[in-house]
Amino acid sequence: MLRDATAEQFCDSIEDGLEANNSEQEVERVRAQTAALFAKIRGVGEARKGMRIVLDYARSAAATTLYIDGAAQGEPMPGADFFRALLRIWLGERPHKRT
Repeated sequence: MLRDATAEQFCDSIEDGLEANNSEQEVERVRAQTAALFAKIRGVGEARKGMRIVLDYARSAAATTLYIDGAAQGEPMPGADFFRALLRIWLGERPHKRT
């Protein structure tokens, strides 16, 4: 992380990026995984400057795991569609800009 952010700010940023770079159908298709990711982020409470946050996709498990400072945060979230939707936040037609 380059700056401090509350859990809500972090979740809002992800949601904005998902909606800007995925169709309504794609966002709906990954709604359950998105809710699971947001629950994990809210459980952490805040993202502090210097934290290492990684969303890692394991092809063998077809699931994405949230790691914070090297520690897995709960169970992996299933689906290649979910990881692709997340990647579009930064690599899509309208990449998310830092604010």
